[in-house]
Amino acid sequence: YVEWSDRLVERLQSTPGIARAAITTQVPLAPEPYPATLARGRGKAAGDDVRWPGVSHHVTDGYFGVMQIGLVSGRTFGPGDRFTPEQINHVSKVDHGVAVVTETTAHLLWPGTTAVGQSIWLPDIDNVAWREVVGVVEDIQFHAVGESPALHVFVPWTQFSTGNPRLVVRSSLGATAAATVRHVVDSVEPGTRVDNVTTLGALVARATTQSRFT
Repeated sequence: YVEWSDRLVERLQSTPGIARAAITTQVPLAPEPYPATLARGRGKAAGDDVRWPGVSHHVTDGYFGVMQIGLVSGRTFGPGDRFTPEQINHVSKVDHGVAVVTETTAHLLWPGTTAVGQSIWLPDIDNVAWREVVGVVEDIQFHAVGESPALHVFVPWTQFSTGNPRLVVRSSLGATAAATVRHVVDSVEPGTRVDNVTTLGALVARATTQSRFT
C-alpha cells in the first residue's frame, strides 16, 4: 500500500490543475467513523489504566495541507517517520511510532502541560506499543456540522497502512476533476477501481439538509 500511495500522490500532484493530494482512512462527514481507544503512556507497561473513546486517522504526509487543518504546535508527518516494509509487515520489530493529536485530545489527556513529546497508545488497533506525540493540530468538526470536538489522533500511513484507503484531492479542475483523478489512479495501478467521487461541498450540503429545511 505504501509504495502504491507514494506513486499515486506524486503522480497526482504533478498533474496540472491538482494542487495537493493525500491518502486517509476517513473523509469528513462520512457515516462510518473509525473508532479507537486512546490511552496515555508507553503501552501496557505504563500502568495508566484510563481509557478514552476517540477516532483514529491513518494519513499520508500531506493530509493536513490538503484539508487545511492548521498546526498549533510541534510538527506534522514527514519522510523521517516512514517505517520499512519489514516493520509495517511485522517482519522486523519496531518499538514505537509517532502521532499527531487535536487540541481537545491534548487538553484532555495532558491537562496543564504540553502534549508534544508525550506518549500515547491505541490498545485496540495499533501495530506498535506506543507513539510519541510530535504535533498538535486544530480541532475539527468531522462527523457532523456543529458537533462538539471529538478526540482525534492521526498516525502516519507510512507506519500503519490499512485497507479501504480514501483519496482527498485539492483541485482547480472543477467538473473535470473526477475524470482526471480516475485516469491518474488507473495509470498508476491499472484496474484499480474508484468506488465513489464527491466534493466536500456536496458532503456539507448533505449533512446540513435537515437544518436548512427547518
